[in-house]
Amino acid sequence: MTAKKKQIPAADDQSLLRPKDTADLLGVSERYLSTLSRRGELPFVRLGRRAIRYSRPDVAAFIDRHRSPPGK
Repeated sequence: MTAKKKQIPAADDQSLLRPKDTADLLGVSERYLSTLSRRGELPFVRLGRRAIRYSRPDVAAFIDRHRSPPGK
């Protein structure tokens, strides 16, 4: 039996991503994702005391800001 790959919402989708999904999308650990959030490099939404979510447009903007120019 093969595992199903999670579908990540389109960039124009306003849904919120869980930390695990966001880390998977960025190819980083959840711990490093937390570090990025604490540094203020990646905005997040806090739902209650513990639940954290990331907006898809904020994640897309983070990727765009850290994209290297071609040939570098």
